[in-house]
Amino acid sequence: MSGRWKDTLPPAGTEELLDAVRGHRLAEIRRSRGLTQHHLAEKMGVSQSHVYEIERGSIAEREALAHYAMALGGRLRQTIHFDDGDISVVE
Repeated sequence: MSGRWKDTLPPAGTEELLDAVRGHRLAEIRRSRGLTQHHLAEKMGVSQSHVYEIERGSIAEREALAHYAMALGGRLRQTIHFDDGDISVVE
């Protein structure tokens, strides 16, 4: 193990791809609940363009995702995975 932080980072573009995939999945869930971006934005107290940016993957901060999830009746959960078990934190 080299011990250099940059050696533990994912390849360039990986984070952006994961953000986009997560956003796409959130949009699918919203649509499956019969909600438009406009209606969800009203529930969240934000603009429709804010919801659009979350679903596009441009906004991926934990707080924004937690707020989005709560508006859909869900909750954000963070998990740290180890070989011998996981640690989950519910927001």
